[in-house]
Amino acid sequence: MSQNSSASRATLPIALSALIVFACACILLFNRVSSNQTYSWVGDDFPHTLPVALPPKSHVMAPDEAHFGFHADDDWLAIFPKPWNGFLSLGPEKRTFAVSVYHQLHCLNLIRGALVGKIEQELDEFVGHAEHCFRYLKDTILCRADLTLEKTYWAEDRHGNTVPGAHGMFETHENCVDWELLKAFMEEHPVVLPANATTMRTGGGSGGHGHGHQHLG
Repeated sequence: MSQNSSASRATLPIALSALIVFACACILLFNRVSSNQTYSWVGDDFPHTLPVALPPKSHVMAPDEAHFGFHADDDWLAIFPKPWNGFLSLGPEKRTFAVSVYHQLHCLNLIRGALVGKIEQELDEFVGHAEHCFRYLKDTILCRADLTLEKTYWAEDRHGNTVPGAHGMFETHENCVDWELLKAFMEEHPVVLPANATTMRTGGGSGGHGHGHQHLG
């Protein structure tokens, strides 16, 4: 019996190794099948996320007071791919989609514009638009919650209490998207207007999302 027990103990690591290799092979096969899945692009039969391979990269948060200030219109507009900003057409029938990250950036830019008095809508319409943007940003930030640990410092609040604070600068965020590659992909798949379209937008306009997510600007 001792020989059988020794043999069983000797073969156990081999069996576990084989099981791990098999599991890894199944995962790789599943990922390959999933990535090669075909869609009709009709109704709900389309990929949930943009079908583009973007290698992860790290990003160090660094102070940049020369760019992206409240009045830096050109900097903010340069984020968006042209000519259709956050929209593109995909699939054999060139179906048009919006990409969430550009919707988020549009909302941030809308709030920036309001802070410097640039409101390009009637006040009631803008208030509804801004409230939509606040809720939309809240949900998308929580959905993609960034769990990076940031170093802190001690400070005093306005009541004189000792409280922790964080400015987030010089922290490294992992698994970021290569924004330039994403922008290039968007520009390689411009919006194809329907045959009955009443306008041709050929440049970056100033249209907003509205509640129906219209052309970005």
